[in-house]
Amino acid sequence: MATHRNSWKNRERKIAAFFGTKRTPLSGGNSGHTRSDTLHPKLFVEVKMRQHHPVLDLWFEAKKLAMAGDWPVPPIAMLVERETNDSWVLWHSASTMKMPDPMSTWVYTVIRKSFAVTNLWKVTAVLAEREDKIPLVALVEKGKAGFWLLCSLPQYIETIRFIKEM
Repeated sequence: MATHRNSWKNRERKIAAFFGTKRTPLSGGNSGHTRSDTLHPKLFVEVKMRQHHPVLDLWFEAKKLAMAGDWPVPPIAMLVERETNDSWVLWHSASTMKMPDPMSTWVYTVIRKSFAVTNLWKVTAVLAEREDKIPLVALVEKGKAGFWLLCSLPQYIETIRFIKEM
């Protein structure tokens, strides 16, 4: 089932507001401003709204394990591509201000040959580099509160620090 145009536009507006900015008018490069879905000067945010993002099953598994283990931090899922060892961090927007350093806390790590969402991140990273911005993918599921953020492990600390300082 297709997503109604106003649904994804409204979610893009909410995500832009989360980052203290506005949604990019029009779509893609048609706006003349940026190819990002927001007008943020430092973050290049690509928003994807779906009924279900399979990668979020990994985050929900991380949440379940964190709650069962009584972990004091919000759940973090780390995605690692087996062939390249490239790594990404996935977390929920509601926990952004409480995010720890993934190198010093419990992290749910999944290693696979590849993840569809990391291919989206790689395309986003190329576009972000052209605009000298930090690439960030925001995943939205219909009917669920908030959104999930994905960034590369090397850029995670910088991204969290930057968001907390906004």
